[in-house]
Order: sequence, then C-alpha cells, then structure tokens
Amino acid sequence: EERYSSRWDNVNVEPILKNERLLKTYLKCVMDQGSCSPDAAELKKNIPDALENECSKCTEKQRENVE
Repeated sequence: EERYSSRWDNVNVEPILKNERLLKTYLKCVMDQGSCSPDAAELKKNIPDALENECSKCTEKQRENVE
C-alpha cells in the first residue's frame, strides 16, 4: 500500500506550531502566498489528498501528529 514519505515522521511538530514565524511561513506556502521550503512543499503537496482520503496514506506517526 502506498504511503507518504516517512522522512519527517520523527519531527516534533509542537515547536513549529508554537513558533509564529515558522507557522506563518508554512501557512503562506500552503495558501500560495509565499515561497515554500522543501518541507513545506512536501506538506502542501500531500494535504489535499490526506484530507480527501482521511489520511489513508499516512504512516502511524503522521496520524499521531495530525491528532
């Protein structure tokens, strides 16, 4: 079964969510209002599919991070 890349499974998302500058950068990328880092571009690419398919391609760790 196809899964999203597990490359960032061990990234702690809490510091990103709590850092206003980082969070804004990610959000601007996702909303096509700013440039995208490689990490943000990967996130942007996968968000629509993950939402549409209830994260069916997510790894277990990615599901935990979403919660």
